[in-house]
Amino acid sequence: MEKKEILNLLKSKKDLSKKRIAFPKHVDFKIVDKTLEIFLHEYGLFQNMQYNNAAFEGWAICLKAWLPEMIDKVIINGEIPTEKTKKHYQRFLYRLHKFIHNYSAWASTESYKDELHAFEFNVSHIVMNVPLKTAKSTAEKGEAQLERKYITDHKSSFQAMDQQLPVRLFNNVISEKSSITPSSYLDIWGIQKDTLSIFELKLPNNRNVGIISELMFYVNVLTDVFAHRVSILKESNERSFNQLYKFYQSGNCKKIKGVFLADDIHPLIKMALPEVLSVLNKGNYGFDSVEFSYEKVNTI
Repeated sequence: MEKKEILNLLKSKKDLSKKRIAFPKHVDFKIVDKTLEIFLHEYGLFQNMQYNNAAFEGWAICLKAWLPEMIDKVIINGEIPTEKTKKHYQRFLYRLHKFIHNYSAWASTESYKDELHAFEFNVSHIVMNVPLKTAKSTAEKGEAQLERKYITDHKSSFQAMDQQLPVRLFNNVISEKSSITPSSYLDIWGIQKDTLSIFELKLPNNRNVGIISELMFYVNVLTDVFAHRVSILKESNERSFNQLYKFYQSGNCKKIKGVFLADDIHPLIKMALPEVLSVLNKGNYGFDSVEFSYEKVNTI
């Protein structure tokens, strides 16, 4: 079954028949013998992971949730770029490495086996950066404003809560030369007893399946941090990071929660939310407990 046939099959589903859904131009899909192949074009490898052309995790999870009778396995294949040092591509390799470990029962790759081997060989010790300055005292428009409001409304339920945690990965030391991934910021985080919650917030007009890819990336990095597979080299007093650092050092974190925080989401997620969350929550993240959930932010 080719890309167009798969899309038409989805559109024929009762819950999707009146929804506007489309596959990204730079990703191909094929189902053969209950195996879904997601084939990534070079363009998507250099895109931000929140965009649909790059969000292979989101498409894999959604299609497996919608077509369980047709998909047992998922193979992530694609083009090999000539410029392999670009940060978005390096982050793609980290994401792919984690994805096929998270869902090893059904996820694999053929095209990128050698690329992943080279990535793992060349990256000897991954470290994460820390916030170096205070967030702006006046909230900006859009998501930043909603982040502030959500924290104000919910921080009494957490021992610590803050926004815009920098999540950039480096090899051994923190320097531009040693950086593996581009700059990115986790929207909101909070600590409740033995649980770290990570929130990915989206405005109602941002309905990409990439919300799954983004949240999975942040959950994977933080599970790697708290399982001491990724290191934090120093403390910082900015953006409540000192409290997160103490939690990291204590070894008391037993659960990491990834929360989709949005009033509206992509139809493939929204119209099959229990099934999507079920697929996500059957992954192995190499940590005591990892759980994904959805919550409305009430902006509309």
